[in-house]
Amino acid sequence: MAEKQIPQKYLDEAVDRLMETGHYSLAEATEIAIDDWRIDHGERCEWEPTVEEEKAMRKATKVVGERKKSAAPVKRERKEDAVKQELIALLAAALGESADNIEITNKERMIAFTVGEDNFEVMLTKKRKPKK
Repeated sequence: MAEKQIPQKYLDEAVDRLMETGHYSLAEATEIAIDDWRIDHGERCEWEPTVEEEKAMRKATKVVGERKKSAAPVKRERKEDAVKQELIALLAAALGESADNIEITNKERMIAFTVGEDNFEVMLTKKRKPKK
């Protein structure tokens, strides 16, 4: 690749910034600024690995062997909530006079019904007790 000319203004500003913030000597700051400019413009530096070396490094870092299989999720049996069941039943009974097609779709959570031509669902949510 033909070497591109590094703009002097860029080099001066980069060296000044590196010397102020990084506590580098003039030679070190110049070398870092030149390498930064080359990297930004797609050139490879002498300290960067070649394409073959990069492939070899990636291959060497791959883990070979069997992966540990994750444990199957534990299925807990949920306790039925008698209070929620009773509330859903009471709500369904209260809707009986003013709604049609009342259906308890989930005995602890949801009621579906129709008023006129509109369909509705009521969902009951129980909040947890606050932690102390």
